[in-house]
Amino acid sequence: MKPPAPAPDTGEIEALLGEGCIALGIHLTPAQRAQLIDYLVLLSRWNRSFNLTAVRDLRDMLTRHVLDSLSVLPHLKGRALADVGPNFFVIDDPARLERLGAKVA
Repeated sequence: MKPPAPAPDTGEIEALLGEGCIALGIHLTPAQRAQLIDYLVLLSRWNRSFNLTAVRDLRDMLTRHVLDSLSVLPHLKGRALADVGPNFFVIDDPARLERLGAKVA
């Protein structure tokens, strides 16, 4: 059994997340940002064992999974949405963090 990888330095990811949210016009609370960073770290860790996504780099995961998911939020109306994509665990979680209270089908 190989030893676990060391925890990644998330400072750069936090800065990129902040820049991405500004560019998208989305406000996230510090707690929501921390949850998204934790999500990426866990995704990266488990991805090494279970190949959850072809994306390996945390910066790319942030862009391709989190910011891509958050980019639809300014265009959503109402309190319900349907996730019809094949990657529910990747696509929906960041949106759910932002739209607390939304009913997701």
